[in-house]
Amino acid sequence: MLTEEKESAYQKGIIFGMIGIPLVLLTALLNYFPFYNLLQPYNPLTSLLSSSPFRMSPLIQVQLILSPLVLVIGLLTIRKVLSIFGFDYMALVYLYYPEESELQNHSIYSVLRHPTYFAVISIAFGGWVMYLSFYSLTAFLTVLLGLNIHLKYVEEKELIERFGQSYIEYKKQVPALLPSFSNIPKVLKFIFSVD
Repeated sequence: MLTEEKESAYQKGIIFGMIGIPLVLLTALLNYFPFYNLLQPYNPLTSLLSSSPFRMSPLIQVQLILSPLVLVIGLLTIRKVLSIFGFDYMALVYLYYPEESELQNHSIYSVLRHPTYFAVISIAFGGWVMYLSFYSLTAFLTVLLGLNIHLKYVEEKELIERFGQSYIEYKKQVPALLPSFSNIPKVLKFIFSVD
């Protein structure tokens, strides 16, 4: 796809990069600041769908601890990815100019293929945990589905074209979006290490 449209590929990619990526992040963050609670006039259905069935249970204490923790992990992961790989990596420039990109060989890639997407999923998950409502679940699932569709039909398709069988083998060994339970310490070390 990119080789056939080399001259206009980056311009088309800017639309995704400047619109798609911020929309995914906005959807993830909207879970923390639900605008639908501000809508007037009062709508009983909106009220029902935006409230948690667990709001009066002891589960609220878990929500108050887990939600900010997962948000911080997501934000720190984005900061770490930006500091190590730079903005070009985050903007997917390598997809549009593969000859100018370099093969990344950081240790995080031995446990997680897409650390940035892991960060976005963490942020969205934290928002869902904060409210445990139908709307927050919908936003979380939208982020999860959107990233999976993008990976399957755009990014990993291009990576397989570029790296062939070696990337297919890599896909079999390393999870895309969420680390295995045994590799969580390695992911946390990546996030909190000082490089």
